[in-house]
Amino acid sequence: MTGPLPPAELAAGSCRSCPVWCDRVVEPAGCIESSCPMLYVHEVSGRRFFGCMRRIFEVEVDMERFQQAERTHAGFGGLRVARPPIENCRVAIAPSHPDRAERPCVAPDFLFSAQVPPRVDDDGLIEEPRDA
Repeated sequence: MTGPLPPAELAAGSCRSCPVWCDRVVEPAGCIESSCPMLYVHEVSGRRFFGCMRRIFEVEVDMERFQQAERTHAGFGGLRVARPPIENCRVAIAPSHPDRAERPCVAPDFLFSAQVPPRVDDDGLIEEPRDA
């Protein structure tokens, strides 16, 4: 695909225009940190779960496991975006196979549409993620 992506594809949760396969992800830690009004919490059999009322991410997350993951170096990470994110969502682009990059990104509008786009080298190729 060449040229800019149509708005519907820009809002979508993934780009499959090249072999790299990028996913737009939302980080639930950002929802909690920003006290997002769309965040809900409920209890089932003594376990607490949270989710998004707008279903920007479709799964419900176990609060205890989320907190355990957040205490690690890697943190909980992101969940694939299912619907267009709202302004206070912490959104990133996660390349699934950066090693497949043979040429510069063919959908830069998608690639750089997140607050935290992936790193791109001088040739326009997506770099491997680095640990902080």
